Amino acid sequence: MNNDTEIKKAVKKTLIWFDMFDYPLTLLEVANYLPITAKIEDVQTVLMDYPQTYGFYHLPGREKILVERQRRSNWADRKFKKARRLARIFGVLPWLRLVAVTNLIGQSNLKDGGDIDLFIITSPKRIWLTRLIMAGTLKVFNLRPSAKKHRDTYCLSFFVAEDRLNLSDLRLPNDTLFTHWVSGSVVLWQRPGVYDKLLAANIWIRSQMPNWQPVEPTRRRPFIARQTKQVGSWLDTFENNTRIWQVKHFPKKLAELNNLDNRVVTKFDIIKLHSNDNRAEVQELFINRLKKV
Repeated sequence: MNNDTEIKKAVKKTLIWFDMFDYPLTLLEVANYLPITAKIEDVQTVLMDYPQTYGFYHLPGREKILVERQRRSNWADRKFKKARRLARIFGVLPWLRLVAVTNLIGQSNLKDGGDIDLFIITSPKRIWLTRLIMAGTLKVFNLRPSAKKHRDTYCLSFFVAEDRLNLSDLRLPNDTLFTHWVSGSVVLWQRPGVYDKLLAANIWIRSQMPNWQPVEPTRRRPFIARQTKQVGSWLDTFENNTRIWQVKHFPKKLAELNNLDNRVVTKFDIIKLHSNDNRAEVQELFINRLKKV
């Protein structure tokens, strides 16, 4: 167990990180996100040195972010309700394994005018076909982000196959944002046990946040629950052709970054289309904030 000085540093670090995203924390949340192991009573003792507003802890002079958290929580309720309905509809695809909302720093920390980032797990050799079907369907119903519309649209920028769940190779050095990105994903729909497999494949999260406990995923079944057998080998060929066609029609920025580094990655078992990946900049900002406070 860590000593008082280490716990004080860890608590301060945690509050500063979430303050960057205007997100005050409860006692349990602070303990959950700590970068070291600590007892809840020791965390509570340290938090006595910080302001507390209606049960939420924050940095001095930052009481206003409590209002922002409540507003975003209300917006998230609306967005999650719509996203769960959508995930259940796509659950008819026999090779879909899991759909989650991702890119969250803090539970339900979603802006009203923003789109919804989805993380999707599929059966092996089905990520490109799944993306084509989902993107095409959302496009028809005007639910894809565009220059004119972002609010309550869906960004399909991260797919992985079920045999490629370990995401550690996508991390940058000291990648605090990616740790919270993976751990903060909220499952909307899944086949039984898939989320547990994802956690088991990414045990490295525990080294970054040893107290962390995942959010219990939804247990609701898709409105069409029957499972269909995976279609024949001809779908494998179609999967490859689908991949070639989609990559060929990437926007210029994605095409330029494709497989250049871990911002945009396109392979047979992973699609990661984060052309605006700002993890390095966020980490630098975090380090500078730690030096100033």
